[in-house]
Amino acid sequence: MGHLDLARTAKTHATRSVALSWAALTAVLASIFAFPYGWSGWFIPVDGLAAIPVAMAVAVVIVTLLPLERVGDTIVVDLLAGSTNGRLRNVADGLAIAIGESPDRVVIHDSAIPNVGAFPTSEGVVVMATAGAIEQLQRNELEALVAAQFAGMRDPWCRLATRAELTWALTKALSVVSIIVAPPIALFVAVGMSLLPRSVEATRDLCADVAAVSATRHPAALANGLRHLAPAAAVGNQQRLVKNWYLPINPFLVMPKRLKSTTTVSVGNRPERTWTDADEVGSELHLRADRAEALASGADPRRFTGREYRRRWSQLGVSPLPPK
Repeated sequence: MGHLDLARTAKTHATRSVALSWAALTAVLASIFAFPYGWSGWFIPVDGLAAIPVAMAVAVVIVTLLPLERVGDTIVVDLLAGSTNGRLRNVADGLAIAIGESPDRVVIHDSAIPNVGAFPTSEGVVVMATAGAIEQLQRNELEALVAAQFAGMRDPWCRLATRAELTWALTKALSVVSIIVAPPIALFVAVGMSLLPRSVEATRDLCADVAAVSATRHPAALANGLRHLAPAAAVGNQQRLVKNWYLPINPFLVMPKRLKSTTTVSVGNRPERTWTDADEVGSELHLRADRAEALASGADPRRFTGREYRRRWSQLGVSPLPPK
């Protein structure tokens, strides 16, 4: 599949992701602004239907002006990082030739759990890798994973998808807080967001993978690297990368760090489904690996997005995914 088609796929999914994040944020803000005794009345004196256009406008401002570099600066300062590693530095510098942008600096996090990240800052892109990633991954695998993050921070559609994921995280936090001060609309949005598959997060991964394919000649190595990370999802919640737990680091990592929780759902006559956050992360990494292999062979990446993502998510807790 040509790079033009890949870019079009990334553009389509990123735009949908932003629209979904904006709609959810608008719903939560409208419910907060319309509540007559809420704290918002002190600075946004609106009520009833007038709260809807105000919420729409505020949501647009948040989505379009969300400062990625400011967020990256804060996270990088808070990173629990050790010394630089020559191998990772060489990988990042080699990618800079293909990408056209050199990383500001490279940091190592002292953790046996493999992971790779890239953070946009006001002074450039900061590449991060754990000691486990450097020790366990082959050079081409480490290079491909760095490419997925590093190139993604330079790609406009991946940055847009990252902005949507940050907005999604902000909306989830606001929806939980607004339950105390807002009508049941906020509660409905909060519950709905917690049960929906993580399509917004998956969109950023898709855009990062497309950017990585454009930046490296070995996309198959990306698949191998992702599969090597998948078993670590079981202990990913133990990885502490920053000192302040509330910082939104997941949009900048290959393997997201999520809370250790178990979800159980029973629908109609179907058997009860029970799965953990680690199962979700592992499934997503295998999906990305399959997609990277498809990209390497020229296949359409859309076969591994949307419907396929939902199908695999629906299989969690029912039966093991078919081996690849």
